[in-house]
Amino acid sequence: MSPLTFRNSERGTVTVLTVGVFLILTLFVGMSTDFGIFLRYRRAMQNACDSGALAGGPGGLAYLVGFTWMLPPPSRAAAS
Repeated sequence: MSPLTFRNSERGTVTVLTVGVFLILTLFVGMSTDFGIFLRYRRAMQNACDSGALAGGPGGLAYLVGFTWMLPPPSRAAAS
């Protein structure tokens, strides 16, 4: 194969394109994983903040039943 023919051939083009597409897909998977971790961390921080607000708020202790926060019933002294 002469140097001029080798330069004009398209051998290896598919390989280069495949590697490029694979790198782009890998970047998207990494970014979506990082974003998912960020959302999970943000949710945990919000749950901790909500727990603290419910436990320290008026009405006394709050407790978790299943996935619902329950507050104890108000006392009769506060109602009158």
